[in-house]
Amino acid sequence: FYTNYGLDSNATMHELFKKRSNNFTRGLYTNHIMFEAVIPYWEMEDGVLKKLELLPVELGFGEPRSTGGWPKPVGNIEFVDRLIEMSKPYGTSMKFEEGVIKVL
Repeated sequence: FYTNYGLDSNATMHELFKKRSNNFTRGLYTNHIMFEAVIPYWEMEDGVLKKLELLPVELGFGEPRSTGGWPKPVGNIEFVDRLIEMSKPYGTSMKFEEGVIKVL
């Protein structure tokens, strides 16, 4: 992998990703969707899922590299709406309330 980008094994992962993404100007680092995630919380009883909630978070798209990746509560409700819509074809119903996605 390193050889493909003209680097040797002493290069850091940061150097590799910087080279691969043309100084972070193309690829995953340029798409805000790649910085949206959820943190799951679930409860089980006798091996059966009883509760599933998802905390939507943003991972710092457009922020300095030193703070990118730190999860923060989502500020973009479009992310939540998109996730709920994408889940419907799989028979998954969700609702968003009090900052948490509740899987019904």
